[in-house]
Amino acid sequence: MNVRPQQPSLMTSFGHKNWMTEGEMKATAAAMGMPTDRSTLRRVARANAILFNGLVKATALDYLYKVESQFQQDKTYLVIQQEKRFECTCPDFTKRQLPCKHAIAVMAYNSLIDLAYREEVVEAMTLMDSITAF
Repeated sequence: MNVRPQQPSLMTSFGHKNWMTEGEMKATAAAMGMPTDRSTLRRVARANAILFNGLVKATALDYLYKVESQFQQDKTYLVIQQEKRFECTCPDFTKRQLPCKHAIAVMAYNSLIDLAYREEVVEAMTLMDSITAF
């Protein structure tokens, strides 16, 4: 009998560090213009944990972010945004020249900031409309 061992799902692989389903990770990767292969989905899952743990820090420069290491307290990576491209000082990005977990976390961080800003604008406009109605 030829039985192939079942490959663990990404949810199982990352346990408590990741609460996204595989479908959600694929949708996230696709929305960011990245492939949906297994290695990219692992990076999305890890970026999710970085973001959840508050390890992305904006700096005074609009294009520069600090991302603290998940495992080494004294280690910080720099992510630089140039137009739509993100570069990181980590070994993964240096080797692959493709988005690493730190860059993906910064992309997601920026999306959350943009969403929060849009919600504040809508709320302010609704408040202004209610004030001018009087």
